[in-house]
Amino acid sequence: MINTAKLKSAKIDTTQHNDTLKTLWGMVNVYNTTANLPKIEKVCILERILVGAGEWLTSHPPTTTATNQARWAAMDDLAKQVIDEGAKLDARFLTGPTNWKAINNNHANRSYWLEYLSPQHRVGFELSPLFERWRTHGAANQTFWEYVNIAAPYGASLVKYYGATAKAEKRRVIFKEDGRLYRATDDTLFHTQLLETAASGHGWAIFVVSPEGKMYAHKHVVGKYHHSTFLSGSAVIAAGELVADHGVVKFVTAKSGHYVPTVENMRTFVRQFPKIPHHTVIMPNFTPNPPPAHRVGEFKFTASPKALKRAEALAALPVWARDPGAMGMINKIPV
Repeated sequence: MINTAKLKSAKIDTTQHNDTLKTLWGMVNVYNTTANLPKIEKVCILERILVGAGEWLTSHPPTTTATNQARWAAMDDLAKQVIDEGAKLDARFLTGPTNWKAINNNHANRSYWLEYLSPQHRVGFELSPLFERWRTHGAANQTFWEYVNIAAPYGASLVKYYGATAKAEKRRVIFKEDGRLYRATDDTLFHTQLLETAASGHGWAIFVVSPEGKMYAHKHVVGKYHHSTFLSGSAVIAAGELVADHGVVKFVTAKSGHYVPTVENMRTFVRQFPKIPHHTVIMPNFTPNPPPAHRVGEFKFTASPKALKRAEALAALPVWARDPGAMGMINKIPV
């Protein structure tokens, strides 16, 4: 249930002249009055609420008027509530400050909703500093998209969005009865040796799992292929990076700047795919320093699983996946 007190105090329930806000209010009411909807439909409604809030915020720079300030505050409160509701449904949305006045180029304050909303899906880490500049220096009646120029300048990074297309299907992977991971379209074993990610390097792939339980994996190219590519920025159950050796999943991490999955997101993931070998190593949380590593079999059902030592984690990783990026991560694991 979404508390609508701040939306009402910002007069979002009575607006007559803004279609975005009227639609937003309608979706909030649909969510609050249809408790028996399937989980996936609830997640879709929550996502549309976040999109509606973002559409309004990118069209109305903050001003000193009481109504504008109340609406910016109401959108912050709404986003926090939607994220909490999504967590109850095992859904993880794109990351970014709920308070859009905090968006800037600092890593923790980048908004990947800007990438989602961008007509051409210009990458979020490029748009975030521009959003801060628009918010503080843009013209009063100028939308953010007018400020950055919808026709992206030459050289801008445009992220591929593949949701619900054949291109997304080409990146879908499935587990079969033999416990191995296969490409869904051509039935070949999924092998990551020739792939790479920006964080972990050669031998790794990025992956996401949709709310319907479909898994997608591919290479990572900064500014082109990101975790947001597979589902066009929509909600996920989990996201991260992995190593697969001829279909056998060897290593999994929660490394994703677009979604920043929680430990529980990763636990939901390994429970949903019981074919992941029990001896696979998983690093489900990068907040602690050093980050922990566990065996999937123990992590799956144990609240406090045994932490692996560095040598144990490294032994699970094929030599061809021991890129400097991956080793920088593994070398943080205690000896």
